[in-house]
Amino acid sequence: MKILKSLSGSEVKTVHFIGIGGVSMSGLAVILMGMGCKITGSDIEVSKFTDKLISLGARVYLPHDAQKMGTPDLVVYTAAVHPGNCEYQRAEKLGIPILNRADLLGEIMKAHKFGIGISGAHGKTTTTTM
Repeated sequence: MKILKSLSGSEVKTVHFIGIGGVSMSGLAVILMGMGCKITGSDIEVSKFTDKLISLGARVYLPHDAQKMGTPDLVVYTAAVHPGNCEYQRAEKLGIPILNRADLLGEIMKAHKFGIGISGAHGKTTTTTM
């Protein structure tokens, strides 16, 4: 993937998501898949999002398992994941760059000239869809 570099400066080709089953993490995974990245991920339960990712070719497994994550170029984690997580610890031990979800979103947005933020109590999804 040409627009996203890991923290070490090398090109990112494989990304592992710790907590891939939520709406935000799965959405980021789909974006990266569309950019040519190979995606793996784990979560604690099956969701419609994990099912969709699997149908698109991502390798998703339950529960978290440090041995199954392999050696991706980048590891992304959600706010629900803490540094004590076995996959997080493995990434640190192997020196794999680690980003939180929000920082990954920022990196993706750097590739675009303009970004639009939509906020509020009601209508965000509708407005985004339009």
